[in-house]
Amino acid sequence: MLHYNLSLQSHASLEAEILVGDEHGNIRPESKATRATTVEMLQRLLKALAFIS
Repeated sequence: MLHYNLSLQSHASLEAEILVGDEHGNIRPESKATRATTVEMLQRLLKALAFIS
């Protein structure tokens, strides 16, 4: 269960598996994303939009 009041866009990102939690499935919106995490999210977004395979 999420304990944060996530925006509609955040929920859509979770459902589309663009935004995923840590190894335990926790979403930590207060923490900073690393470059590697940002690249992973961008790759998932581009795949979901069929820009890359």
